[in-house]
Amino acid sequence: HRQGSGVIGSSWMEKFEELQKYKEVHGDCRVRSNHHPRLGNWVHSQRQFYKMSKEGKKASITQARIDLLNSIGFDWVVGSGWMDVSWKEKFEELRKYKEVHGDCRVRQKESRLGFWVNNQRQSYKRFKDGKKSSITEERIGLLNSIGF
Repeated sequence: HRQGSGVIGSSWMEKFEELQKYKEVHGDCRVRSNHHPRLGNWVHSQRQFYKMSKEGKKASITQARIDLLNSIGFDWVVGSGWMDVSWKEKFEELRKYKEVHGDCRVRQKESRLGFWVNNQRQSYKRFKDGKKSSITEERIGLLNSIGF
């Protein structure tokens, strides 16, 4: 992917290539700063720049860089990164549970999934009551899509 390095920047390309290697080993682009400080900080910066550019603010990210990051399946979610990832993983676990059991009624005592399901219900109740909640409209939509 060295094409256009002049436009993209050689130090940026070095980090991008490092991220590609990280993805080959770990299967994703979710670099944790406590494990890989420099690469993790760079990944965080790309997300921040992307968010700024989407908000119409001046940001150090070009469409060429966005396209390259998209080409390797970069996750643009900004914010509670690892929590968002674990939420998606638990959602997939719940979806599979429903395929097997026919419902989303996971007993809390049975597993961590049951604890997570209970937390989603509590978060939804807080959300509906207008209180601070970790659940979002998007998450509610996903849960509703599987008959939660």
